[in-house]
Parts: sequence; structure tokens; C-alpha cells
Amino acid sequence: MRFVEFDRSHDTPDSSISMDPHRGDYELRNYHKLDKYLSELCDLVEKGQHSGKDFGMVAAGILPLKGDYMARLNRPGKDGRIHAEHAVIEDFIKKYGSIPEGSVIITTLSPCNTPMDERDGPSCADLLNEHGIQKVYCGYIDPTQHDGAEDDREYNLVETQNKELRTRCEKFADTFLDKVHENFADGRHPEDKGDSKRYHVPTKSSVSSLRKFAKGHHGRAAQLANWMANMKSGHKK
Repeated sequence: MRFVEFDRSHDTPDSSISMDPHRGDYELRNYHKLDKYLSELCDLVEKGQHSGKDFGMVAAGILPLKGDYMARLNRPGKDGRIHAEHAVIEDFIKKYGSIPEGSVIITTLSPCNTPMDERDGPSCADLLNEHGIQKVYCGYIDPTQHDGAEDDREYNLVETQNKELRTRCEKFADTFLDKVHENFADGRHPEDKGDSKRYHVPTKSSVSSLRKFAKGHHGRAAQLANWMANMKSGHKK
């Protein structure tokens, strides 16, 4: 499957994706245009699934204030999966040298911010912070990743208000998050019996302590701690 930088026919001379980079605010604007790019990312996910190659169910793009737009899919790496945000940042820098100030990351699923055994490289949130990204526009916010995690990110995260696009992105995510979401939503069967004790999850700790535990652990231990922190904070799907 050949990836190309999309044209910017959605842009108009007076369209503002975001702030003037010198103003110092993180506000996103022109959601209609951002939704057009998000729709193209959804198309890209579907094309990837029909390509016969091992692409994942998440796509992300970098939209500079000026210059070329680039999009990439989740793909295989040396030590696991390279998440879509990681893939597009890596390829954009290889081609253009750096990410321009004021650029917007557009992604079908909110950036991950917790340890994952299957992921190749750091969390997407850490990568965005490292490269000075201040604005992220997504199709669907993963409730198991972002409740109570605002202190860990240095960017403004906004979810589309377009119901059709949000549903489309949620369906992509549910292909690999479905079991987590079912447990998270109904408040029942959050774990296999004895897993919290087996993985030494501090079940009686505060939400902040559980978040700290999750960041210092991987796989099932991190998943259980995040789930428990979400339930304690009263977040619902």
C-alpha cells in the first residue's frame, strides 16, 4: 500500500486550524475542516485492512499550519506495534527534518499514555510532549487511557463532535478494545478472579496512586490499575 501526503484542498485562505503559534494558547478551531481530514484517516484505516499487509486499526496525520500533510497507519515494528502517531512523527521528521510549531495531530483514536507490552517505543503521549505538539484532534477518546491523565500530557486533546465520525472511529477501536470497554462500562467482571492480587495491584489506594502504579508497570498490571482508577473516579463510557 502506497502512502502519499494528502492534498490540502480542504483549506481556505482564511481557515484557521488552530492558534497563531506565537500567541501561546492551545485552542483548536475550524472543526469542519479537521473532520474532513479525520474522515480521510478513517478511509485510510479501511484501505489498510484491504491491502493484504499488516496495518492496524488506527491512523494519524500531521497537519502543519503551512506545508504538506502526512498520514500513516499503525504498523509492525521490531519490538511490537508502532502506533500511528509514532509512525507519522517518525516519517515526517525523516522527510522534512522537524515538525513545524503549531502543527495539529489528527488521529482516529486518542494517543496512548500508559505502558503497553505490545507497543514498540514510548507512549504516544510522551512522543507528542517530546516534539512540542500542543493540539490533538481525535475521532474517539479511549476512556481507559485518558480519565485523570491530563497531568501527563502537555497538549490540548479534543474529540470530534461529529457523531457519524465518532461512531466510525469507535468501531475501529472496539476491534481491539472491546473486552476492556465491556468490563469498564458495566462495572462487572473487571478481571479474572485473583488477578489484582496476583499482579500486586494496590486496590485500596487512591486514584492518583493507582495511576502512578500503572505508569510503572506493564501489561495486565497496568490495565487493572487503570481500570480501577477509572471506576474509583466515577468515569463512565
